[in-house]
Amino acid sequence: MDEYQRRVEQQKLQYANKAAMKGLPKVFQYWTQRYLVPKVQEVFGERAFYDVYARSFIAAAEKGSGRILSIGSGDGQVEVAIAEKMLSKGFAGFKFLSTELAEVRLDRARKLVAEKGLSDYFEFLIVDVNAWEPDEPFSGVMAQHTLHHIVELERMFDFIDRNLEEDGVFPIVDMIGRNGHMRWPETLEPLERLWAILPEKYKYNHQSSKLVDPYVNWDCSKSGFEGIRAQDILPLLCDRFSFESFLGTGGFVDIFIERDFGHNFDPESSVDMAWFDTIATMNDAMLETGAIKPTMIFAVARKKRDVVGASIYRGMTPEAAIRQL
Repeated sequence: MDEYQRRVEQQKLQYANKAAMKGLPKVFQYWTQRYLVPKVQEVFGERAFYDVYARSFIAAAEKGSGRILSIGSGDGQVEVAIAEKMLSKGFAGFKFLSTELAEVRLDRARKLVAEKGLSDYFEFLIVDVNAWEPDEPFSGVMAQHTLHHIVELERMFDFIDRNLEEDGVFPIVDMIGRNGHMRWPETLEPLERLWAILPEKYKYNHQSSKLVDPYVNWDCSKSGFEGIRAQDILPLLCDRFSFESFLGTGGFVDIFIERDFGHNFDPESSVDMAWFDTIATMNDAMLETGAIKPTMIFAVARKKRDVVGASIYRGMTPEAAIRQL
C-alpha cells in the first residue's frame, strides 16, 4: 500500500468512527454569533453562509443548467440545508450531485435526504474526483471544508475551472492556515504567551483526555489528510479564480473554539467568557492590523475575470490574506 492509499484508509476510518468524535463545543456557537456573523453580514449581506450558498446557486442556475456539484459532501447536512433554503426562496430548478470517497458518509447523506423528502433534488456518487471527469459542466461547485484534505490541489482547481459553466459560481468555506493546522511563528508566539497565563482548566484536551502544558504546535497531517496542503489553497485559488466576495478570519482563536479545548469554555460562565472574549478580541485586532494572517475563508469565486466592486472585509483582499513564505 502506497503512502497516498494509506492516508485514504486512515481518513475513511476517521469518517466511519464518527461516534468517537466529540461534537463542537458550545463556545463555537458563541464565537460564531458574536464574532463571525457580523463579518459575514457585512461582506455578504446575509447572516448565515447557507443563505450565501443558496443565493449564489440560484443566480447561477437561472443562467445555466442548475446542476450543482458537491465535492466531499460528507453526511450531506450542509447540502440539505442549502437545498431547503433554495426551495424556501421559491426556486426548484436545481439538482445536487453529492460525491464522496467514503461510502459510509454517503449512506448517511442518502438517508438524510430521504428523511427530508428531497430525493428529487439529489444524486449520489462514490468517486475520487482526482480520477473522474463529468459529462456536463455545473452551474455551481462547492467543497465545504474539503479543500484542506486534498493533496493534488492544482488538479482539483483545474477540474473545477474546467467543469464550471461560464456564469457558474464556486462558494468556498475552508481552512487556509499553515499545513497540518499548525500555527505560523507570528501566531504561535501570542498563543504561547496566552497559554502561559491561562488557568489550568482551559488547557485540558477533550479529544486526547489529558492536560496539555506547554502548548504543543501539533501537525494534524501526520495521519490522514487533515490540513495536508492548507497553506497552498489561497495562493492557488488566486491564480485560477476571481473573487466577487471574500472574508478572511480565524487565527489563534481557532484553538479555543474547536473540539480539543473549546469544551473548557462555558458560555454561561462570566469568567470563562471574560477569558474567551479577551482572546477573541486580541485575535481580531491582530488580524485587522496585519500582525497575523487568517486561517479561515468564506468566499464566492468565479472563473477568472475582472470583478468590479468585489465585497471585501475591511480591505483584506484575497492576495493580502496570503501568508508569504
